[in-house]
Amino acid sequence: MKYIHIIISILVFNVNYAHKNVQLEFKKGKITLITSTYNEEINKSLILAEYADILLDSLGYKKDMKILNFQSNKKFLKSKYDDNDGQLTFFRVNLELLDIKKFLNFIHYIIVNEKIINLRQPVDSKNLKESYELVDRIISIKMKRPNEVKELDCFTNYSYYFKDNNYYFHKLNTEKEVDIYNINNFKQIHSVTSSKFLVFLNDHKFDLVEENKKTSFKLSFEDDYSTYYRMIYINEKYSFIQSYNRDKLILLDLNNHTIIEDYYSKF
Repeated sequence: MKYIHIIISILVFNVNYAHKNVQLEFKKGKITLITSTYNEEINKSLILAEYADILLDSLGYKKDMKILNFQSNKKFLKSKYDDNDGQLTFFRVNLELLDIKKFLNFIHYIIVNEKIINLRQPVDSKNLKESYELVDRIISIKMKRPNEVKELDCFTNYSYYFKDNNYYFHKLNTEKEVDIYNINNFKQIHSVTSSKFLVFLNDHKFDLVEENKKTSFKLSFEDDYSTYYRMIYINEKYSFIQSYNRDKLILLDLNNHTIIEDYYSKF
């Protein structure tokens, strides 16, 4: 454990690790996607854009469209014509997890009702109850995790695909792709070792996954604001989980599948 204590002394002076905010733009067929922050929500947004382009083709929509998905304390999903170029634009601002199916249902609703809705003003999705069979058919198409943002290379040896409103995880470089874990949604993923990875379901719950084994953890502390975590590899037995937004450090025992919370307080 002496090696761990040395790492602690370094981390005490390096707790403000930057969770970098950026603006990224991608083009997927007729969809222009603009999104922010280097985390897995970018990949989810890219999957959304791929599906949205399929949806436009299925509905015979010939014009280009924009999706703006930003992470902020505000919370809304709206649509209107862009004041500058007149394109149909969807604005999502939210810290919560992206719901791909809900977003696609909103796009479907706006497109089929475009002629009777005043899109010169923002139209809110909060009262939308429609769920379209076409959307269900489209998300039955398997969509692999994108590999376009090199800053998201913290997930190695494993990957996932989205299908039927679920995320399915599997190991890479095997003769046969076998699903070993699936979840309806998640916040963050990290490789821990070559045979283990973490899936953060939210700020306070995460799963340690290895082959067909899963160990679930729930952290005791709960704050009012959202955070992300970074992994700090120690060795095959231990890893640290450190929060970006607060002075929290968790020791993960990979052999015994246990955690020690608030590890700074041990010193």
